[in-house]
Amino acid sequence: MKKVYLVFALVLALVCTGGILLQTVNANGVYISGNFYGEYFYDNGSSSKFKGIIYQDGSKIWGECVDQNGSESTLSGNVNGHSVNFIKTYNNDNHQVQYTGRLIPETNTVNGHWRIDQNNIGSFTMTIRGNHM
Repeated sequence: MKKVYLVFALVLALVCTGGILLQTVNANGVYISGNFYGEYFYDNGSSSKFKGIIYQDGSKIWGECVDQNGSESTLSGNVNGHSVNFIKTYNNDNHQVQYTGRLIPETNTVNGHWRIDQNNIGSFTMTIRGNHM
């Protein structure tokens, strides 16, 4: 009977928060999982939006992403404390982009920088939410 109540409480929590899973695991880390949307910015001032879903198991994260132009990619990386690092690999040509950011738990936002090589760098922001896909 206790298992039924626990499952019910988890489902109720997900419904009440719109599907977002963001909870503190311990003093050094945060658990992130859910739909996200964001934008990455180039040094020349232009930008592109993206959205996707991210999962976490311990410090490992992975997921899927779609850019504004329709390009699809996979994500693979880790979370260490509030530091979020992942590689975005595009499905069409396998080129990779490295993302390094910092999670702000109060707003469920990750802000940081992306890098392809030393000539292709910029910044990004992403917000983890439920039901944005």
